[in-house]
Amino acid sequence: MKRLRILLVAYEYPPILSAQSIRWFYLSNALVAQGHKLHVVAPFWSDEDTTSLALDNRIVVHRTFPGIYVASARFFTRLVRKLRNTQSLMSHIVLADKEKGSSKPR
Repeated sequence: MKRLRILLVAYEYPPILSAQSIRWFYLSNALVAQGHKLHVVAPFWSDEDTTSLALDNRIVVHRTFPGIYVASARFFTRLVRKLRNTQSLMSHIVLADKEKGSSKPR
């Protein structure tokens, strides 16, 4: 069997935890187990849920910048989450103050 040099371009790849990255994990490990050389190009996500799947050390992974639109969307998603958490915290403070008899938020 001829040994191939394969370039896999994946939007999601381990350690990101998603169904797509897990499929790529199993396919990648199977290809290198058959003796093929595999290089993977995938975006770098530092804040994603991660998995502890162990990639074969023969797989070469090249991480890239995901692009300005995707990075901006991720940034604004995190910002909205933080704002929601802050608003939730502020509403608890206001409710606690009302119970004490004060109507001003801290």
